[in-house]
Amino acid sequence: MVNSRLQAIIAEELSVLLLETYQFKHSPQMKSDFAVAGFTRDSLINSPEILFMMIITASYDRRPFTGEVGGYEYIWGIKAREASLPNRFKRIGLSNPDVIKALNRDDIRDRLKAEVVKETALDGVDKVDYTKTFIDVATSTSRLHELLLKAKTPNDVTTIYNTINQIHGIGDTIAAKLTKYLLREIAIGEIQPNSFPLTVVWPLVNEYHNEQALIKLRRVGSDVVPLTMGLLLVKGDPFALDALFYLNRYEPRLLDEFISDVSQWAYGGSKAKDPMIMKEKAIGPPDSNKQKATLLLAVIKDVCDDIEGITKDQLLGLAQPHSLKAAATKLYKGMAVYASKGDTDSMFRYYKNCLGSEASKWDWLLDKIGRKSLKSEWERFQAIFNDEIKG
Repeated sequence: MVNSRLQAIIAEELSVLLLETYQFKHSPQMKSDFAVAGFTRDSLINSPEILFMMIITASYDRRPFTGEVGGYEYIWGIKAREASLPNRFKRIGLSNPDVIKALNRDDIRDRLKAEVVKETALDGVDKVDYTKTFIDVATSTSRLHELLLKAKTPNDVTTIYNTINQIHGIGDTIAAKLTKYLLREIAIGEIQPNSFPLTVVWPLVNEYHNEQALIKLRRVGSDVVPLTMGLLLVKGDPFALDALFYLNRYEPRLLDEFISDVSQWAYGGSKAKDPMIMKEKAIGPPDSNKQKATLLLAVIKDVCDDIEGITKDQLLGLAQPHSLKAAATKLYKGMAVYASKGDTDSMFRYYKNCLGSEASKWDWLLDKIGRKSLKSEWERFQAIFNDEIKG
């Protein structure tokens, strides 16, 4: 049995992996995928009909149906858009909530029964009465749209989650996924990442890919996952738990390597396998690495200081101008933690991930107004990391 100290250390390492994966890979990919399918922040804010389509499509994104059609990309229209469910709903006249409320049940059922995907009629996926689901979603769309636009607090999140969960055929897991899509990733409303209650996030553990990842992780201690969830709440982004989906589906080798490493900590049996000792060895000589880390952090400080000096006039036209400076503060704090440990590899990885993530959306603005950005300072950062500049 893995002792409580080791499980706590493993949970801390896992929380770092999940946060980095979610914020710099999974969340940007989900936002991009939904945009391809036509579900953007603007389209959802401006059209209750688009919201209806998103909720009803999500209700079909469930195993085994999703697997039978080739994955969620084919459900939503990220791939093969013509054959996607939203396109099929439009074709059979079931894409507008007002129209659906005017139809009788038999008419809705007949249209769904006639639409077949991979030998499965759309009225009987997973034994759900989808006629009732369509009616429930159509009836709830207007209120949900209003709730989403006004969402600001954890109580608002819970109300939205419960409203979605009351729709026939949705259930806890799909309700949690929709709450994440709409409020965290597409970011309707004004909900901050730290405002999502555990009761809304935790049902994601039952999602297929998350569940498969959790089965593997339980091998290194039954308390690791609950401890990790607690750390994600403390660190302010509980939906980062869904990074397990990304890791299990897209980077299973990375997840397996993580589990292999921490299994050595847990079951190695020798002092040399202690995770703190292993981490110190991996980081290398403390003095040289801390000196380099100080130089790397100075690059980050230059960028953040330049951002801090931006005037209000230069931020005019941004939907959320405060977000730029908040992102800079978050970046510096994260990098400072790694720098204090002399962990230059994590600093390099963090920087590189930022270049291909949500943080990169600010580069165009910073370049336009003549300010330093992660993009403009990348070569300098690389040179220090590769020992081409000594300071």
